[in-house]
Amino acid sequence: LVLLLTEIRLNVLNTFFYNGLYSALQDAKAQAFWFFALINAAVVTLRTLNGIINDFLDQALAIKWSQRLNQVLVSRWMADKNYYRLHMRRAAPDNIDQRIQQDAQEFIANTIEFVRGMLNSAITSIGFGVVLWGLAGVLNIFGIEIPHGIVYFVFIFVILATVIAMWIGHPLIGYNYENEKLNGDYRYSLVRVRDHAESIAFYHGESVEHARL
Repeated sequence: LVLLLTEIRLNVLNTFFYNGLYSALQDAKAQAFWFFALINAAVVTLRTLNGIINDFLDQALAIKWSQRLNQVLVSRWMADKNYYRLHMRRAAPDNIDQRIQQDAQEFIANTIEFVRGMLNSAITSIGFGVVLWGLAGVLNIFGIEIPHGIVYFVFIFVILATVIAMWIGHPLIGYNYENEKLNGDYRYSLVRVRDHAESIAFYHGESVEHARL
């Protein structure tokens, strides 16, 4: 979280320094131009180092979280013969063994990405909203003058775009679940052929297994 806040703060500072850089270039002030150019270079270097450390800690967190979650899921699966009980249930979750391995990792990666993205979007909106509020003038729409109107326009546009994206993307949840189920069934069928290779060869069951695959 500290690194995320630092990244956003550096982005805001970079905006101000770019403004000074282009203003100096426009006014042909060489000394001011090189001053802002050096500051921008320093800010970019800090952003790069911040990003490297952030990626390292993100992956370290994901690895440690994956280890702990894997221990919990495997322990619960093996306890009280749950692996057998679930196998015999008609409405049991599909491909539990593969879901422990794959879904757990995707859950962790998606959770970290979601939390970081949500915080990044919210804090960035506040930070750059303050900047835009200071720069925005009066917006004239059909003769109606709205002070700082561009700020309201941007936030309304973002909210509408988010609602539309959620409405379009909602059906993808079911499709993604079905895709994971079919992929798990397919991987299990491939492993099944390898584990029962002798029986399949003895009974000449290649055509049946091929059709199943």
